[in-house]
Amino acid sequence: MLASRTSPGPRGRSFLFLLVLPALLLSSTILRADDTPPSPRRPQSWSFEVVAGPSFGGPSGEIEAAMRRYGFDDSLSGGWFGGGTTTYPTTQDESWDATSYWGAARRRLGHGPWHVGLGGGTTELGTVTGYRDKVGNAYAMVWLDVSSRVLTLAPMAWYEAVPGLRLGAGPAIHRVDFELGYSYESGKVQSRSWKPGFVVEVALTLPADTPVFFAALAQYRFAGTATAGPWETTTYQGAHVEFPATSVPVSHGFVALGIGGRF
Repeated sequence: MLASRTSPGPRGRSFLFLLVLPALLLSSTILRADDTPPSPRRPQSWSFEVVAGPSFGGPSGEIEAAMRRYGFDDSLSGGWFGGGTTTYPTTQDESWDATSYWGAARRRLGHGPWHVGLGGGTTELGTVTGYRDKVGNAYAMVWLDVSSRVLTLAPMAWYEAVPGLRLGAGPAIHRVDFELGYSYESGKVQSRSWKPGFVVEVALTLPADTPVFFAALAQYRFAGTATAGPWETTTYQGAHVEFPATSVPVSHGFVALGIGGRF
């Protein structure tokens, strides 16, 4: 005689359910702990960077044109030891003589792509050297150096188009300094003016979500025009040499590399 198979009754099914329920809950907890991806990192509220790089544009071309206009465009040979002939004016804008430094700090607005903050830096726009050999029949033999630099301060807003790529703009105030020096007398002639303008910027920061990052940016600073000079002197041979006040453009740009942080 074969034994008959019977299904458990209601009480048996309830008992089995109570036995299986803890195992189901435990397995569900383990799966959630193992399979659920970590929550995304919360964007840092503050960031900053410090960068340096070469500038371009500025007043050097117009200063050279003014030196030609006012007679500082003579040539000078290398003398007894050779060295060729130098034709003035010339512009020295390489190395540290035309380097811009920039730093900025900003705060994120909420958790979105907008930031606000303050940026500032200095730009060396190069030195133009002119030479005047004679005034009429009298020897002058005067070298004139005109150096220009700009200090910029700008409250700005930035938009992070994608992680690591930032666009920025804002109004700016520029302090423009000119320094005119000459060959055989001590002292310098300096002029300073303040110019309103604006700054626009595009920057790349990599990696995009780490506390420390590398920054590459390009920036244009509009500052209008400023006045260099006037300067004048009388040589020991009685030759009167002058460089009149000259209006030149001082807007410029630069590209730079540096380092920054987020916190």
